Order: sequence, then structure tokens, then C-alpha cells
Amino acid sequence: LAPCVYACPNAVPAQGYVRAVAEEDFETAFQLIMARSPLQYACGKVCDHPCEKACTRGEKDEPIMIRAIKRFVLEMGIKEGWKPKILEKRGSAKNRKVAVVGSGPAGLSCAFHLARSGYKVTVFEAAPKAGGMLRYGIPAYRFNDEELDREIEFVRSVGVNFVFGKAMGRDFT
Repeated sequence: LAPCVYACPNAVPAQGYVRAVAEEDFETAFQLIMARSPLQYACGKVCDHPCEKACTRGEKDEPIMIRAIKRFVLEMGIKEGWKPKILEKRGSAKNRKVAVVGSGPAGLSCAFHLARSGYKVTVFEAAPKAGGMLRYGIPAYRFNDEELDREIEFVRSVGVNFVFGKAMGRDFT
């Protein structure tokens, strides 16, 4: 793996999408970014970009501004209406239900991948809205509710259901 990919907690192929942008193949860059996880817009806004710290270009002069490139590509994707091809790849339906407790980044990602794998997923959230620390811990000037709601709709698009105002241990066991 390239050091930038290895440093990324999501293993997003930065060298691939940076190259695609350099070649002006922006939709390929978008697809490479979106192929890893459902919260890429959030990552582009709030990640502390360890990929840039690991960028080998920094040994020669300056690291590549990977996060800024990701933001640019994702904003272009919104403007152009591109749909992630990851949504086309689904596992066969399983006769199993899965409950995910909490709708923070981990819960949303888990629910997304389980639903794509064919499970019937319900996320239980004690708060009135989904998002966890993305909604209640990050200031709106860094990542606002509209951007978060778009991420949550992406998770819903694979069939994830949400139940709000229900806390484990209080409302269910």
C-alpha cells in the first residue's frame, strides 16, 4: 500500500484519486473515494488527514493536499449528480435482522455495510436524530446538519431503517 493509503483509517486510495484528478478524470476519482465507506463527505470535512502526514511527496518538498482534493471531487460529484457505483454491488438477501445500537460514524458505517451485504438492518438511536458526534459534537461551521443529513440519506438508500428516541438498557435490551 502507498503510505498515504496505509495511514488512512478508511484505507481510501488517495494515490488513485489524486492521479485521476491530475488526469482530469473526476468521476473516476469520485468512484474511488466513495468505494470505501458511506461517510466520505464527513471525512473530507473533519478528518485530520493523516494521509498528508504520510505523503512521500513531503520528502521532496510539500505533501499533496489530499483532503482538499477529496473535498473538491466530492463537491463536484454533488454538483454533477454522480451516484456511487458501490450502491450497485449488493449481497444476496439474507433472512436475518441486525440491530445496530447508535448512529454515530461507527454505527452508520456498520449499518451501511451490513445492509449492502443483504441483512435487514435497524439502527436504534437514543437521540432524536441520527449522527452521534457528527451531529452533536462537531461545530456546524466544520460540518453542518445539511451535509450530515445527506450522508445519512446515503446510508438509508441501501435499506437501513432508523428508530429514534430508544436507548439500549432503558427502552430495550
